[in-house]
Amino acid sequence: MAAYAVEKGLLALGFSEHFPLPAEIVEPSGGGANMHWDQIDLYTQEVREAQEEFEGKIKILLGYEVDYLPSVDDQMRANLAKYPADYWVGSIHIVDHFRSNHESWLVDYSPEVFEEGMEEIGGPRAVYTRYYELIREFAQKYEHRIVGHLDMIKKFNVNKRYFDTDSEHYLSQVEATLDVLKATGKIVEINTAGAFKDIGEIYPSDKILQMILHRRLPVCLSSDAHRPDHVAREFSATWQRLVKMGFEEVTML
Repeated sequence: MAAYAVEKGLLALGFSEHFPLPAEIVEPSGGGANMHWDQIDLYTQEVREAQEEFEGKIKILLGYEVDYLPSVDDQMRANLAKYPADYWVGSIHIVDHFRSNHESWLVDYSPEVFEEGMEEIGGPRAVYTRYYELIREFAQKYEHRIVGHLDMIKKFNVNKRYFDTDSEHYLSQVEATLDVLKATGKIVEINTAGAFKDIGEIYPSDKILQMILHRRLPVCLSSDAHRPDHVAREFSATWQRLVKMGFEEVTML
């Protein structure tokens, strides 16, 4: 992946594998995206080796994408303290759990799982309200500077199937969240992977990007690449769009 980034002409490449979850968290039966504890040392070793191999060619950073899980927050903090990194991305994938079997509810897993969780939590409005509430809590509790895929809750909301992202209530949740991110000095990730998901647009949406620009919140660009040929995917088109909106810079770690 690093070699591909060099070919693309990137100045820096950050690896941010999903940090392992505490044992108390019941992962989905189909498996989640998080590393397991027996993988983390090898991951760290491989990234550090890449830093040495590509020194002088590209800046490589060791990072983790960290889920905010209120029920096991103390355990997560203790675990994170054992694994220093160059940067962290805080994000929400899990919104509480299913009452029936205590399995974690991954809001980005599949449309079927999304609908099942939505029914349990109390409908579409309750879902996105809780999602943005968790982002605000994370921002206020953690020093992790980057907030990942801010509006990923829309992933399966094709053609506003479940909720209206232009509604006053939805946008009020976004505005409240952006105000907290501004107050806590966070960087908002512009994640191009969303353009290749069900929703077919980057995270966050153009409307939210305008709100970010108005608040002068810093942003960084990420392709959320899970394989080499996805590195920097859609970067050029996204940057052109940002410039047209009025953005003048992106943050690089």
